[in-house]
Amino acid sequence: MENGKFDLEKEVVDVDVEQALADLKAAIFTSEQLLPFTQITHFTAIQTILDSLASAEKIHFIDIGTKLGSHWVIIVHSLANRKNFPVEQLKITVVCTPKDNVEEKVEMLSSFAESLNVPFIFKIVNSEMHEFKQDQFELEAGEVVAVYMEFCQTALAASPSNMEALIGWVKNLNPHLMVVNEIEADICASPFVPGFMRHSFSVVQCLIALRIVWNRTTSAGR
Repeated sequence: MENGKFDLEKEVVDVDVEQALADLKAAIFTSEQLLPFTQITHFTAIQTILDSLASAEKIHFIDIGTKLGSHWVIIVHSLANRKNFPVEQLKITVVCTPKDNVEEKVEMLSSFAESLNVPFIFKIVNSEMHEFKQDQFELEAGEVVAVYMEFCQTALAASPSNMEALIGWVKNLNPHLMVVNEIEADICASPFVPGFMRHSFSVVQCLIALRIVWNRTTSAGR
């Protein structure tokens, strides 16, 4: 496009959408491994949940707004190393949409839990974050429920009513603990320009941090 006009004779390049999404996931996974603040927030959130459920024998971990699920492995491994309170059952329920392709991780995680002798159930609730219902989670008697929400406010920033609906549904679950992992930025500011500037600043800072870490990693030959 030039001067507001489309070049209708320009060659159209076909894009493999599935491959593009796979490449994007690989990039996100790499950034999670490199960015210190990502590792710190994940560790702090998951450790807080594990400490709160130190004596629980039936645990129901509900993950809302999941990205890659790398923290699920940490949970399984930590519970396998318990001494005084062996886990009778670990259930992980993920709220996601079909495009998240969570199914591909289930087999790997189930095999990992089995190898560590952790009784494990994995459930998927295919729903938008603000539209799920309590009966979709199949809560059992004796379960201790922990809810983990990651970047939900960011995803629902354009619709405060959806965020209120999400909080209402989570409240109905009556969790023992809820941990929220969120960007500390007022990206919902009104009018548009201040909110846009703050959101842009937040994104730029993430990119700068990623560039610094990437340069250090590259120079170290990793």
